[in-house]
Amino acid sequence: MVEHPRVPDFVSALISAIQSKRTVSDVAHQLSLGSVSVQEVESVLYELLEALESHDYGLRDVWFHEFLGMLLEVYR
Repeated sequence: MVEHPRVPDFVSALISAIQSKRTVSDVAHQLSLGSVSVQEVESVLYELLEALESHDYGLRDVWFHEFLGMLLEVYR
């Protein structure tokens, strides 16, 4: 049985990757697996967006593009 990280683990991994300008591909791949429910993906994306907006520091243009790119990866 493959165990998936809990939602907060995905969120913190994504925030870390976006803030350090590393790839989010590994987490996006995990989120796109059929074994992860749509509700879990929605929750991760919502929490990620809230976290990024609450710690904007005037860098919205930087992380917003990363966020949109990650949305595309998960959707594929």
